[in-house]
Amino acid sequence: MPCSAGGHSSSVPALSKDMSHPSSMIEHMFDTWKKAVLEILEVEPAHLGDGELEEGLIEVHRTLEMLQAAWLGYVAEFDRRGRFGRDGTLSVSAWLVRRCRLAWSVARERVGVARSLQQMPLTEQAYREGDLTFSHLRVLVRAREANRRPSLPTSRPW
Repeated sequence: MPCSAGGHSSSVPALSKDMSHPSSMIEHMFDTWKKAVLEILEVEPAHLGDGELEEGLIEVHRTLEMLQAAWLGYVAEFDRRGRFGRDGTLSVSAWLVRRCRLAWSVARERVGVARSLQQMPLTEQAYREGDLTFSHLRVLVRAREANRRPSLPTSRPW
């Protein structure tokens, strides 16, 4: 279920004619994206040849990963600005649970990855380009975090 500004799903706003305003550009971008998604949904996989089915499967997955990368960028900026607290919500994760209907574990994981990616520009770029999956990101972020933790003092034999 998509996130919503008011806790309910909403349709993409109509395209504004004034493209000089940033919100008009965003509306146009999402309108274009929604039209492309609807076009993809019209394709019946059962009617595709084997090669087309395989190519479509890979491309849809790669595109989903790239969109997830964009979404994580939005999450990171939303977190940086502290926008989640405007309505009394105590954390970005809590806001995502309530407004995007994510499970707590998923929300916490996404926020953690979004924050970590801010310190991993090459990894973020590879993810945005579709060269990594979210599964790869989790492994890379966990490895980075494990290497950043202070090590426990080793016991001395004396």
